[in-house]
Amino acid sequence: MNRTVSAEKQEWRRRQRALCRGRCPEERAALAASLGLHLGRWLEAVRPTVVLAFRPLDDEPSLPDLLERIRAGGLRAALPRVRPDGSGLDVHEMVAGSRCVAGPFGLSEPDPATCPALDPGEVAAVLVPGLAFDRTTGVRLGRGGGYYDRLLGDPRLRAVAVGVAFPWQLVDGLPVEAHDRRMDFLATPAGLEAVR
Repeated sequence: MNRTVSAEKQEWRRRQRALCRGRCPEERAALAASLGLHLGRWLEAVRPTVVLAFRPLDDEPSLPDLLERIRAGGLRAALPRVRPDGSGLDVHEMVAGSRCVAGPFGLSEPDPATCPALDPGEVAAVLVPGLAFDRTTGVRLGRGGGYYDRLLGDPRLRAVAVGVAFPWQLVDGLPVEAHDRRMDFLATPAGLEAVR
C-alpha cells in the first residue's frame, strides 16, 4: 500500500468522523428519512430482484424500515455478515422469521441459522455505506478494513453499487488505490444520481 495515499485516507477518515459528530441526531434522522424515501422510490422503479442493504454504524444513515419496504415491494432483502475468519462479507437473505445476532463492530448481523446464505451473483443492487464518496468519480472511502471493496470486487457480483450518504459525505478529490471500488449511483437526501 502506498504510504502517502494511506496517510491521506486516514486524514480524510478523521475529518469525516469529526463532521458527523458535529451534527445533531435530529438532523441526521431527518436527512436519513428523506434519503430512505428516495431510495425506496428508486427501488420501486428499478425493481432489483435482490437488494443487499446494511445495518448502520453511528455515523451512517439509519434506514430502519428499508428492509421491510424492500420485502413489502415484492423484492428480496439481504444483509451482509462478516465471515467468522474476518476475511470478508457473506450475503444472507432476510426471510420471514429471520433473526439477527451481535456481530463484530457493534452491528447486528443475520443469524445464519435463520437467514439463508446467498451466492453474491444473486444480488442485483448493493446499498453501500461509507465515510465519504467522491461525487465525481464514485470512489468510496470506507473504514479501512476493505470488506466492501472485497465484496464489490467478487467476480460473481454484478450488482449495481449505490453509495448511501449524508450531504457532508459527498466530497471531491478522494485519494484512490487500485483495490477501491467505485459506486454506480450516489443516494443522498436530495435523491439518486448516476456517477458519470
